[in-house]
Amino acid sequence: MSKLTVACYVQVSSKNEDLIDVQKRIAIEDAKLFEYEPKFYIESGRETTLKEMAKDIADGDIAAVWIATLDRLSRSTDTQQDVIEALRRHNVKLFVRRKEYDLDDPRSRFLLGLHGAASTFQKKKATT
Repeated sequence: MSKLTVACYVQVSSKNEDLIDVQKRIAIEDAKLFEYEPKFYIESGRETTLKEMAKDIADGDIAAVWIATLDRLSRSTDTQQDVIEALRRHNVKLFVRRKEYDLDDPRSRFLLGLHGAASTFQKKKATT
């Protein structure tokens, strides 16, 4: 029986290019722990990376999404909520490091939304 695939969504940090290697190493360790086969989606300023992952999710190729921190998913509240809703609709699990979020649980959705709003605020604050 083949392992399920976890989409490991990692992003380049404008402050630290080495962060990609760190995120990849941690993702591989976490994927092993949960017995998933990692597939990497590396965001480096290309808008299409998130779209590629969304297509694979819609096609049923992805069982879970892994991110190192919630702000890696998106610093836009709207985008983050769209991604989370797509994951929920396709029964795809969300892992932030080793914590799985139940996307049908109102508390989890509230916490994810709150964190998304904080990320959006930080991004806007940093650019003003």
